[in-house]
Amino acid sequence: MATRVSMANKSGVASKSRERTWRDEIDVVAGEHGGEVTTELIERTARNPDSLLHARFPWDDARIGYQYRLGIARQLLHEYRSPDNPNIPQYIHVEIRRAYVDNRIVRDDRNLAASAIAEVLRDFEQFENKLRNYQTAFSAALANASEIAIGHVQRGHQVLRAAIGGPQPVVSKSRKDAKRHQSRPRAAAK
Repeated sequence: MATRVSMANKSGVASKSRERTWRDEIDVVAGEHGGEVTTELIERTARNPDSLLHARFPWDDARIGYQYRLGIARQLLHEYRSPDNPNIPQYIHVEIRRAYVDNRIVRDDRNLAASAIAEVLRDFEQFENKLRNYQTAFSAALANASEIAIGHVQRGHQVLRAAIGGPQPVVSKSRKDAKRHQSRPRAAAK
């Protein structure tokens, strides 16, 4: 038997009801903890077979154990830094190979390098989208901070695209940045 949730309008008057979802259950957990929720609280709630969250989790311990060990292996590959350059991992994920490839091999193969950099660009784009969503959703103070961060992400795009010879994105400046840049005195030509 499905549980129904009554929805209240802004005045607090019940309007329509709908089937309760796993999202509602997360809201209940958060409500019980002052609006905060952790992955541990969600997992603990999901252990109950009657929980709507229960079906969202795999409960086959053999399969979960294997997936968990794969996560540890990924973490180890991320932690293993190149002795030549500790700023990059020794093994880099290359989507076209569906594997982690020694960075020396990637460095010497333009297609592998382009694939690895394209993956980083996708990560940048996801981060930029997340910043834009936050900028829309939150206060002006946070929006200004995210505008600055988006500028950094866009400059990162330019650098990465230049490295693989791709098209350069247009970097838009905020009105404040443009005014600040225009109002700076220019150095006298020598």
